[in-house]
Amino acid sequence: MANSRTVIVKPYSYYHAIVMHWKARGIKEDIDLAFEEIVAYLDATDRPIFVVVDLRENSYMPMKDTFKGAISGVHQHPNLIAWLCIGENKFARYVADVLNVFSDKSKIQWFDSDAEVDAYLEEQHMSV
Repeated sequence: MANSRTVIVKPYSYYHAIVMHWKARGIKEDIDLAFEEIVAYLDATDRPIFVVVDLRENSYMPMKDTFKGAISGVHQHPNLIAWLCIGENKFARYVADVLNVFSDKSKIQWFDSDAEVDAYLEEQHMSV
């Protein structure tokens, strides 16, 4: 059976990072579960990691649920280096602007493709 969740978290191929893939309009239950999974990854990792957020298939995210999930456990987690966002939408930019109030602006970076993220992770020596 195919995964019907709207937000999926899994290891990011070839790199010491994870990806949060927004497949569609995120629903609250999927968003909550995804942030819980990210915290579990961050708690379990032996070194700080990046969280790649793939927004290319998503044009809308509920700001309240997304902001709550990011700020309550993930954004200030000691094992989170930064969010690496692929694609964007006005809702994601708004959430990022609010999160930037709580940290330095380099904690959220924007990219257009997987290749750009991969090149950045190579520069950071994050390959597995």
